[in-house]
Amino acid sequence: MVNDTSGFATEGVTRTLNGQIPLRYQTGTTPDWWNPPDGPIRATEVMEWYSDYDSGYGTATYSFYEDAEGVLWIYDYIARHDVGTRKATERRQAD
Repeated sequence: MVNDTSGFATEGVTRTLNGQIPLRYQTGTTPDWWNPPDGPIRATEVMEWYSDYDSGYGTATYSFYEDAEGVLWIYDYIARHDVGTRKATERRQAD
């Protein structure tokens, strides 16, 4: 976790997930054409924690390239007051 002068503490991860792209906190119904296959999904997830609260800005980008169809599926997510996961400092204390 990195603390900066903006009043946020930043932490993030880049990883590969297997399965479906996770659709978090949708604001509407999923369109009929959104049907990416299961596969290795590249994920970049970042949490900007408010310095005095247990929430912040959660952002994530998930992508999967469907080679057979030549389609790049991308799902981008951002939410204020997200709780995403426990802060890194809390996870270390729990271990």
